[in-house]
Amino acid sequence: MPYFLLSEPLEANREYTVTGEEAHHMVQVRRVKVGESIILQGSNEARFRVQVLSVSRHSLTVQAIERLSVPPEPLFPITLYQALTAEQPLDYILQKSTELGVARVVLFHSAYSPHRLDGQRLIKKIERWGKILQEAAKQSERVRPPELQWQNDFEGALEATKEQAVLVLDETGTETFSTFAKKQKSIPSLTLLVGPEGGFSKDELAQLRALQNVEIIKMGPRV
Repeated sequence: MPYFLLSEPLEANREYTVTGEEAHHMVQVRRVKVGESIILQGSNEARFRVQVLSVSRHSLTVQAIERLSVPPEPLFPITLYQALTAEQPLDYILQKSTELGVARVVLFHSAYSPHRLDGQRLIKKIERWGKILQEAAKQSERVRPPELQWQNDFEGALEATKEQAVLVLDETGTETFSTFAKKQKSIPSLTLLVGPEGGFSKDELAQLRALQNVEIIKMGPRV
């Protein structure tokens, strides 16, 4: 069951007041009633089944009844470097990468990105992306969302990955993901680099092929 967030630590048998966006969602969208049980996670990442004691238009009072176990975060860290795409595909990427257990998402401009973001518009987008990651974490019952980072351009993304082993997903790759995996005896983490809808440009692919820490692979025989 998806949980809600409390901005303070949760402890057993204590009463708490939920306000803000979470209270609005519980009261106005979920229509939570007095006596109902819901799941709440505190800032200490403790998750409890709580009972609703009172409901007002903008807040709820609840009592922590039963501490619940939480699913462990994936032990194998995956970082996704994703070039900026159109809004709807990017929302989907953020949601599904969270559900699949990605530890970190780094977004960046690429040659074929449909638009460029900067200034206040970029700040608002980063806030929105953070909310999408958080909501996807709640829906999939992850304890926390992936870490979100921003690199302004392709060169910045390459610089940030220079100490990592990077797999670039591109249809020009000669090796498949599965054959690459079979050759690995031990790999502590994975960094994936993915282009926008139009893929990476020829110049970007040339830069990638010149790097020793990068392998260009494809998922399989189909695009």
